[in-house]
Amino acid sequence: MATEQFNDQNSIEPVQNTTQLNKSTLLISAIALSVISVCGLVGNMIVLILFPKIRPKKPNFAKIHFQLLWHVALASLFNCTLAVPMLILDVLLEEDQHYIPCIIYKITTVGCTSVVCFCFTMLAFERLLAADFIKRLHYYARSHEKRFNNNRFILAALWICTWSIQSISLARMHYPSHYLPCYHIVNVRNHKINQTILAIVRKLDIASIIWENFHFWIAAVTTILSFILVTRKISTHISSAASLHLQDNDKFAKMTSKMRKVGFTLVVIFLISFTPLTIIELDDLCGRERHPDIRLITMALTDISSAINPIIYFVMYQRFRQAIKALLTSFMNSCFGRK
Repeated sequence: MATEQFNDQNSIEPVQNTTQLNKSTLLISAIALSVISVCGLVGNMIVLILFPKIRPKKPNFAKIHFQLLWHVALASLFNCTLAVPMLILDVLLEEDQHYIPCIIYKITTVGCTSVVCFCFTMLAFERLLAADFIKRLHYYARSHEKRFNNNRFILAALWICTWSIQSISLARMHYPSHYLPCYHIVNVRNHKINQTILAIVRKLDIASIIWENFHFWIAAVTTILSFILVTRKISTHISSAASLHLQDNDKFAKMTSKMRKVGFTLVVIFLISFTPLTIIELDDLCGRERHPDIRLITMALTDISSAINPIIYFVMYQRFRQAIKALLTSFMNSCFGRK
């Protein structure tokens, strides 16, 4: 009997220690995530508003291409700072020590996805906001630059809304409800208040999962619409294809059709990547149980698609490189103006 009691005590102690570690780690990480989230928001505003101030009189594609890559790299760096602490926290709260090497894989996939998604979202919003400029491609004045900067404030506001929605439910998405700091602030004896808080948190869970998975689709659909809108405007109002560094308008038409294929391919990739994970997480929240084989297949499909996404992006860029250059050049010409 003494031996059994001793074994029982030994088996209970690690669980209690782990719970205390989880609570303390969560409180520390919540503060760190809040600070990093604010830094990420400020960084995005700096990148979106203050950085692209260089306005060459005659657009040079090499300089524009470098500025765009630098712009996306800086913004993606701030975006990754929001994801890395969350991944490290997952490792700290994970009991299996073999899980630690997965942090390299997660940071890599999150970084690649952040770069690509931010690039396409940025271009999509800016093209939609600057679509009316394309009509006046040859009649630009300095007043248009002020108007374009105002559009950048609108774009920054959209990103602030995006990160605010994600920050509200960032900590709650990965931890049980009894680890929430707000749950411990309220008196535990007040059952109604606790249930109200848990109900609100549960709704935030569903909203965060839907937003986290579907805002990529919104970005992809917006990209397709902007491709169609901008390419039609450009083909209508540009009389010469010399500004696109192309030989004829037929070649430009082929390029734009390829870019539309890129947009539709992105939608398919996002669909394959995020739909299974969304279904599983919503099932867990709603208390539905599916067959273990179905869950295993969906999780495997999500992991496989996440692993091959960077390869697909690289292949797509290599294949449609000329089309991307053509559209970027035409877009920069319309933004910077030509006299």
